[in-house]
Amino acid sequence: MKICIWEGHIMASNRLLLPLLGLFSIGLVSSNSCGLIDGEGSDENDQRGRGRGEGGGVRDLSQVQLSKRASATALTDDETITECQSQRTDSESSKGPQSGICITPINVTGLGTQVNLNTDSISGACGPGRLLQLGSTTAEGLQRGGIVVDLLTPKLSGGETSLDCEDFRNFSHVSISLEMPYIDVKQKINDSYWTVRYVFEANPLTEEEEFAKSTCAYSAQQDSISGWAFLPTTFKVKRGDVLLCEKTEETAVCADSDFQWLDTATNNFTTTRPAAPHQLALTLQMTVGKQPDGTWGDVFCNTDCDFQGGEPYCGISSFLPSITFVLAQANQFKLHTEIKAYKPKLADGQAEPTGTLDEDYLNGAYNVFTHTNPAGQVSVGTKLKIDVKLDLSSFIFAPDNDDKEAFLAKSKAEIFKSLQIRDQWRKGSLKNFGHKSDQPATVDIEVLDASTFATKESNSEKADEEEK
Repeated sequence: MKICIWEGHIMASNRLLLPLLGLFSIGLVSSNSCGLIDGEGSDENDQRGRGRGEGGGVRDLSQVQLSKRASATALTDDETITECQSQRTDSESSKGPQSGICITPINVTGLGTQVNLNTDSISGACGPGRLLQLGSTTAEGLQRGGIVVDLLTPKLSGGETSLDCEDFRNFSHVSISLEMPYIDVKQKINDSYWTVRYVFEANPLTEEEEFAKSTCAYSAQQDSISGWAFLPTTFKVKRGDVLLCEKTEETAVCADSDFQWLDTATNNFTTTRPAAPHQLALTLQMTVGKQPDGTWGDVFCNTDCDFQGGEPYCGISSFLPSITFVLAQANQFKLHTEIKAYKPKLADGQAEPTGTLDEDYLNGAYNVFTHTNPAGQVSVGTKLKIDVKLDLSSFIFAPDNDDKEAFLAKSKAEIFKSLQIRDQWRKGSLKNFGHKSDQPATVDIEVLDASTFATKESNSEKADEEEK
C-alpha cells in the first residue's frame, strides 16, 4: 500500500484520511501517486522537507514566496521590545485586554507544509482553503514533505492547490494561515540573540507515543513511519517542546545541536531533554488516541480500519496548529479553482503526449483559477504566482508583564518561559474556530498561463464534438 502525507495527515490510495474536526474540511482530489511538484528553489537534499514526488493528483505549477514585510522605518533595538496590550478571541475575551511585552523578531524560519486561505463565510462548508501544499513527498514509502521557510531570504516554491469548494466563488479570503511542524523565532533579548524553537509535531514521528505503539503499523511501512521526520532523526523532540539557542552575534547560525531545553524542575537549561521541559500550552491541549465516545482525537493512529469503505478517522493524524495573519480589507480577494479534464485534439493515429512533466500535466486533469482582485478585476488562468508578505510586528507576546525594564531584568529562564506566539496566545484554544487574527499580511496574486487555458478549452470542446 502506498502511504501519502497531506496537511499533517496521511492518506492511502485515493482515500483522504482526514479526521472530521468540526469545521475543518478540505476538498482534495488525488491519484494513486502522491508526489507534488517541486518549485524553483526547493532543495530535495535538505534534511528539512526532502524527497521528490512522481506523478500527482490534479497538479498545478503554481508557486508561492513567503517573506517578511518591511517596516516603513527601520526599528531600533529599543523599539523591537515594547509594552503592549493584547486580547484573546476565545471565551476569556470578556476579561478585556491583557498587559504584556510585545517583541518584533528579527526573522522567522522553519519548515512550511501548507498555506491556507480563510474566508468570511459562516456556512463552515469549506473550512480553510489550501492555497498551496508546499514541497514534495517521495513516490514510495513515507517521508515528511515541506519547504524550508526563511522570511529574510525568500524564494519561490512549488505546490498543489485545492480551492474548489463552492463557497470560495462567493466569499472573499480575509486571512492566511501557515502550517509548520516547527518554527524558529530569532529575537534580541538584552545583549544576546535568542532563537526560540517552537515544536508542533514530534520528530521523528515515533517520539509521539501514539505512533510508537505496535498497533500503529502498515506492515512493511512501519520502518517508514519511524523515519518520518522534518529534522534529522537524531534530533529528537516531542510535540509542544520549546527550545533555546543563544548567540552573542546576530549573524551566528544555530545548529540543531545548539538548542537546549529548559528543565522546569531546576530552571536550568540542558542539552538533553529533561523529564519536565517547558512546553507550549496550546499544543498540549490536543487530544490523543481513541476517545471515550468512540471517536479519535486530534493526534491518532488508526490503521485497523476500512480504507476503501470510507471509514471516518481512518489513518494517521498529527494535526498541526496554524499561525494566522489577517488581510486588510483593501487586500482581500476572491480565488477559486475548477478541476477540468483536458482532451487533446489529436490527428488520426496520433498517440497522446507522454514523457515530460509539462506534457503529462497538459494531458491530464488541471486547475483553472479564477481570481477577483480587491478592485473587482477578474483574471483566469492555469497557474498562480503568489507573493505573501508577513508582518512580524509584535509577533511574540509575554503576558502578565507590565514593565519592560522589569521584564528584561528577570532571569533567563523566566523570560524564556513567558515568550509565546501572540496569534496562538490570542486564540487560546484549538477549538476556537471563531478566532480572528490581528497579525497583518499582504498577498499579491498573479494569474498566469491564460493562453494555455484558452487552448485547452478550445481543444477539449473540439474533442467533445468529435465524440458525439
